[in-house]
Amino acid sequence: MVKIFLQLALFLIYLSSSFASEKLPKCEGSLQVWTNCHGKRLYLNGQTYDGSWEDGFKHGKGILDYGDGRTWDGDFIIGDPRGSGTMSYSDGKVYVGQIKFGIREGTGTMTWPHGTSYTGEWERNKYHGEGIAKWPDGDSYDGGWKEGLFDGKGTYYHATGEKFIGYFKKGRKHGRGIYYYLEGRVEKGIWQYDELVKKD
Repeated sequence: MVKIFLQLALFLIYLSSSFASEKLPKCEGSLQVWTNCHGKRLYLNGQTYDGSWEDGFKHGKGILDYGDGRTWDGDFIIGDPRGSGTMSYSDGKVYVGQIKFGIREGTGTMTWPHGTSYTGEWERNKYHGEGIAKWPDGDSYDGGWKEGLFDGKGTYYHATGEKFIGYFKKGRKHGRGIYYYLEGRVEKGIWQYDELVKKD
């Protein structure tokens, strides 16, 4: 819940800053003197940037169209996409959150057209830290992640109503945990890569 409020706060800050960027005067003259102004530039590699500038660099709020289906609408620091904003992809997925040098890093939410979503911490474009993933079939996971896989303490909820609370490693149940079955049966013990090897 805390992460959801954090995402909402970041988005609201981003919106208010975007409106401020639109009030900047239009950039004029050569690129090198574009500073504290709003301008649009088309690059030879097919990219287009429309936003604020500082000393000839993309800086502040802006929209970068990569020309390959990706669009970043958010913060820039000295020419690089860095900070908070929204990244849209050609396949329909959307990321709202923080990035560094165009890479998902920090906290953010990714949603896919088919219904999958992830909200939480990122590192080098992968789920890493604490986060919540939800799938179209009704399953969900809330807990630790490492390089895109369940890792550490977490809870996996099945759409059937069953759930596992415990520890994971490399995407599998690993360590002490409790599995709650739909009919009321409970298994407690130590797991190794999805197998219960020692019951309590």
